[in-house]
Amino acid sequence: MTFTSLVNPRGRILLIDDDADAALFVSHVLTTRGQFAVTHTADPVMALRLTARGACDLVLTETDLPGPDLPGPDLIETDPPGPGCQRLIAALRQIAPHLPVVVLTAHLLCRTDADKLRNLADAYLEKPVPADRLVAVVTATLTASAQHRTPEATASRRAVTGCGVSSPRAARREN
Repeated sequence: MTFTSLVNPRGRILLIDDDADAALFVSHVLTTRGQFAVTHTADPVMALRLTARGACDLVLTETDLPGPDLPGPDLIETDPPGPGCQRLIAALRQIAPHLPVVVLTAHLLCRTDADKLRNLADAYLEKPVPADRLVAVVTATLTASAQHRTPEATASRRAVTGCGVSSPRAARREN
C-alpha cells in the first residue's frame, strides 16, 4: 500500500489497482495535477477496511479484480466489469452508501456494458485515460457528491458524471 499526501488536498482518493505501473501513473497525475491525496492498494479487502475507517472521499477502482474473497452477489452477468469489481462495489455501498466510485476499465465497452457500468458506479473511464480527463472526472464526481450531501440538495437533482451522462446510480443515491 502506498500513500501520497499533501498539506491541503482537494480530496482523498482510494485507488484500487493490481497493476503497479498503472497505479503509479494514476497516483502521480491525481497528486501533481489534481492536488489529491492518494492511497493505493492492490488488495480489495484492504480497500474495504480503509473505507470502513473513513479514509477516503472517493474510490477509483480497476474492473479486473480478484473476487472470490469478496462478499456480495454478481451484479452483472457479463464482463466488464468482472465479478471482483462488482462484489467490491456492492461491499463499498454497504459500508458507505454515498461514497462515490469511479471505475477504470481497459475493456472496450459496448453500449449495454457501458449502461450497466453507469448503474453500478458514479462514473467510469476507459484506459488509456488522458491525464486531464482523469483529473476532470475525479473532480466532477467529488463535486457532484459533495453537492448531494448539502442540505440545499433536492431530490430532483441529477449528478453529471465525467462521461457527460446523468448517472442513474447518483439519482438513486439522492432519494
